[in-house]
Amino acid sequence: MIPTESRRDLPIMLWCHPRSVSSAFERAFIQRDKEFHCLHEPFIDAYYHGPDRASDRHHESLSSPATDQENNSPQPSYQDVTEQIMSSYWLDPTVGDIVDKETSGAHKLRVFVKDMAFYGILKAPDEQGEVEARFPLHRVINTFLIRDPRKSVVSFYKASLNEETNWGYFDPKEMGYQDLRTLFDYVTTRLKQPAIVVDADELCSDPGNIMKAFCECVDVRFEESMIHWEPTKVKQFERWKGWHDVVENSSGLGQVEATPMPDLREYPEIVLETINQSLPHYNYLKQFSIQSKIKVSSS
Repeated sequence: MIPTESRRDLPIMLWCHPRSVSSAFERAFIQRDKEFHCLHEPFIDAYYHGPDRASDRHHESLSSPATDQENNSPQPSYQDVTEQIMSSYWLDPTVGDIVDKETSGAHKLRVFVKDMAFYGILKAPDEQGEVEARFPLHRVINTFLIRDPRKSVVSFYKASLNEETNWGYFDPKEMGYQDLRTLFDYVTTRLKQPAIVVDADELCSDPGNIMKAFCECVDVRFEESMIHWEPTKVKQFERWKGWHDVVENSSGLGQVEATPMPDLREYPEIVLETINQSLPHYNYLKQFSIQSKIKVSSS
């Protein structure tokens, strides 16, 4: 269970899969930079390059497997990222920046994290079939974002082959629908946390009501700035060229990725297979979506 006495101070984790409109969702909280410290996929380097890396993909474009080329420091471990998320951050108005310790006049920021469930958050089952987490999921509010795989898989396939992203190739394992479902079951069954699921298409179709409902679930006051903004470059997205152009050029959640269903006949068999493998997990999670709860409460 989530400790209720300090719930409003707990980090908010948005677990998702690629191309789920997650960066647009994240931008809703980036807009409120005087209240939230947003971390954009902090587990990615631990998963791909860290000392306990869980991926067999090698990205020369990002950095070497062992070190961060920019400062020649070791890549973070899962423990390093955990400490980053669970740390305290203050906004110091005298310098207009975030500091790691309380100063006169500074106020504490709540942490919001957007990350992928497939980044090895849960360890492989042991001999008894028990699953353990690499991250203290019981100390945060866990939420989930999903999108119809007929849209997200196609989008990820195209982005993976885009020269600007320099991702190299499409790997079905990185869609992560099964990982997201497993993490959801762990959080709701083992930790007894409430199911907080947002469907991306429902969010884009009705951003005001869906975001308001989400805010209620995580003890956040809703503001219109979370669904309307000005097109601009976003600092958190600077490293990832080609991945976030749509959300940076948008003016609100209603304009982001409100795309029609693609013609699947245009794509190779590996895309169709990945969609078919992902659909059961998507449909399972969709039954818990905030929109479905809104419909039930209003009927």
